[in-house]
Amino acid sequence: MLFYEKELKNARLYTKNQLLKLLESTREGAGALIRYDYFENIPHITTSISHGQSAGAVICVNKKLTPGLGIDIEEESRVITPRASKFFINSSDEEIENRDLVFFWAKKEAAFKATAPIKKEVKLLKDLWIRDNLFGNVGFKSPLGEVGFTIEQGQIIATAYLFKTTHL
Repeated sequence: MLFYEKELKNARLYTKNQLLKLLESTREGAGALIRYDYFENIPHITTSISHGQSAGAVICVNKKLTPGLGIDIEEESRVITPRASKFFINSSDEEIENRDLVFFWAKKEAAFKATAPIKKEVKLLKDLWIRDNLFGNVGFKSPLGEVGFTIEQGQIIATAYLFKTTHL
């Protein structure tokens, strides 16, 4: 679910409420949002949320389909400097042009959100590699999942999911 507002005054709460609407539940019915990847009373559904100043996105799926998923939304006009790339790009990543840094950031963030709640050794964006549309742990060749993005109304929406066969 993707939504746009002129200005999200409390983006975090608004995004969480949109997720509850998608799950056809109430705050009381769903219970607490645990680690931002599932609700206390709906543990079989894994979730991910992202928001900016003017847009937000939520995604959810039954855990039987994937152990983890992530979403990130970034404004296409956002500029990420090459100097900042040292915080999220590593030598195992694919080659990236400076003009594509915001797209790569969104993909890394979505992959991190899919992985970090489950694999405790993933603590930083640099702990993951991305090549084409696959991602995995640095130091391991086998991919953990798939990541991609789309552009809609000036927003980059990146989504990632773990393969069912990912050993956790």
